[in-house]
Amino acid sequence: MDVFLHEIVRTLAILPRDAYEVGDLGEVPAELRRIIAVAKDIGQSCCCWRDEKHHHYLFLAEMSPQLSKRRGATVLHVDEYDERGLRGSSSWIQEHAGKWRRCDEPPGGG
Repeated sequence: MDVFLHEIVRTLAILPRDAYEVGDLGEVPAELRRIIAVAKDIGQSCCCWRDEKHHHYLFLAEMSPQLSKRRGATVLHVDEYDERGLRGSSSWIQEHAGKWRRCDEPPGGG
C-alpha cells in the first residue's frame, strides 16, 4: 500500500519542489509522530515530507474494502495532515496503467 500512497501523493502534485521524504521520525514534530504511531498501530500506510521552510506534509492511507469490491478496483482513503492537524481527506480509485483519480464517494462506500 506504501507504493499506492506514493503514487497518489505524486498525483496530488501539492508538495513543494524542495520537499523530501522524511526517513527519520526524529525529524517529525511530536504531534505528527503521535498520528503516525496510531496509524501504524491500525495498519495504515503513511509517508511524511518536509520542505526547506520546515513545513511537514503527512499522508495516511487505508484501503476501502467495501468500495474496492463495489468498484472492482483498488480504492484508498487518504488523509492529509500538517503541523496544525487534518487538512483534508479524499478517496482514490486505481484505474488502468496504475493511474489514480479522485473518487467522489465518501470512505466506507457512502
